[in-house]
Parts: sequence; structure tokens; C-alpha cells
Amino acid sequence: MWNRIKAGASKMWNAVTHWFRRCNGPDNLGMAILITSLSLTLLTRILGLGIPAVLSMGLYAWAIFRMLSHNKAKRMEENRRFTQGWMKLKTELRQAVVRMKNIRKYKYYKCPNCKARARLGCACRGALAKRPSLAPSASIASSRRHDNRFLQRRL
Repeated sequence: MWNRIKAGASKMWNAVTHWFRRCNGPDNLGMAILITSLSLTLLTRILGLGIPAVLSMGLYAWAIFRMLSHNKAKRMEENRRFTQGWMKLKTELRQAVVRMKNIRKYKYYKCPNCKARARLGCACRGALAKRPSLAPSASIASSRRHDNRFLQRRL
């Protein structure tokens, strides 16, 4: 009798491992869904609201569905689109931080047609402006005119 139980358990184990071998598993989108769901659960605990709890359970179910799905092509496409969007957002945020750090040195313009950014620097801004011997005697208004003329030539 023990051999039958052992053989049945072995067959069951083989079936389960075969089924899980075909599953998609965790990816970037799945982890983002789980982190969002976990933060909503914590928000629910702190505020005591019911709507975030329902949304959190739905997100948990979606993440588990994605991990156990056998349609790998569709899940990989979803993950690719998410990763591209996430990298674009990350790049935009990183560039915004750099622009904010350099706001005293450069003036940034955005082309209305192609959306390209132009960074214009002038000797009256930044490190050269701190040394009076190298700083131009022009006022800030004339330096802005200089920047605008340069921008019009560039675009």
C-alpha cells in the first residue's frame, strides 16, 4: 500500500512540475503589480478604507494570473511594453532632476515641432559668473536676448 501512495505522489509531483514548467513566472510587470498591491494593502491598513482593499485583491489576482499563465508570448509582450514605458518615465525623471540642478547655468528650450530640447549656456551664468574678472559686463536681460538669438539660429 505504501508503494501505491508513493507512486501516486510521484505522478502528482511530476504533473505539477510539468504544469509549472510551462508557466510564465515573475517578471518586471508582475513585480510592479505586486508592489502596487502591497502599498495599497498598507494604505488600507493605515486609513481603514475598503475600496483600496478590493483593488489590492484584484491586483494580487492579476499578478498571480500573469505568473501562472501559459500564454508566454502575450505575457512577454505586456512586459516589454511596460518595461519600455517604465524606462521612458525613468529617463524623463532623471533628466528633469539634471535640468533642475543646472537651472542656474543653462536655459532649456523645447522645440514645438520635434520636441527636442536645447540647452543654452552663457558666460554670464554658472562658474564664470562667480569670477568677476571673467564675467561679462552685460546685464541679465542682454544675456537672455543672446540666448534667444542663439536659439532662433539653432531651430
